[in-house]
Amino acid sequence: MRDRSRKKIMAGLIAVEILSQSIPCISMAAEHLPSVGAGLLKEQYYEKELKETEKTAIQIAEVTADCLNVRKGQGTDTQIIGQLEQGAKKKIEEKPQNGWIPIEYYGGRAYISDDYVTIKEKYDTVESEEKKGTVEERGKRVVAYAKQFLGNPYVWGGTSLTEGADCSGFVQSVYRKFGVKLPRTTWDMENAGIEVTYDEILPGDLILYEGHVGIYIEENQIINAIDEENGIGISPAFFTDIITIRRVLE
Repeated sequence: MRDRSRKKIMAGLIAVEILSQSIPCISMAAEHLPSVGAGLLKEQYYEKELKETEKTAIQIAEVTADCLNVRKGQGTDTQIIGQLEQGAKKKIEEKPQNGWIPIEYYGGRAYISDDYVTIKEKYDTVESEEKKGTVEERGKRVVAYAKQFLGNPYVWGGTSLTEGADCSGFVQSVYRKFGVKLPRTTWDMENAGIEVTYDEILPGDLILYEGHVGIYIEENQIINAIDEENGIGISPAFFTDIITIRRVLE
């Protein structure tokens, strides 16, 4: 289903004040510390405590700007590969350097400026089953789920995986299961996630054509809602010219 109305994309950044963070002091009873003299503590005691904390705590960067550019490298002269909206949270992968925070972005390494985020520690690292694993592993789970609906009907304008869906409705409904909110039309899906090349394609990536979309499986094939005659089925990835390939799993 294709809608020719395009959405406006916010391009500018709005500077915001970074909230100061206070680090609470941790008091220890004297009898719990090694007896090494007043004002002195064994280095290995603190080292052990620090390592135990690092095992459970992760740092999260929360975007405070209205719209924050995601860049391929460190510095404002590097390529912009995406944007994060205010309130978006990303795990900090490594220690920030030169004012740039390394994050995982759609299966690859990217950077955001630390001028427009607040950094918090998070101790709850339990992930839902849908979000566990690499982008490729999660993409394969998307494909496996989508294949359950092979042979179901095509219905123009539909979004039901069992009663009938069109091409974009099928893709949107499959990804809803995995917590990914996609636009309704193929036109808007052309801007979803990030663009990848066919050499970089992974299971679960979206392939967009003129007025059509499918989910890449493997071996040059897609699963898609084809038409009223064929319903939901498997097609060659190159059945017609490809407009763009989008990765929507982060």
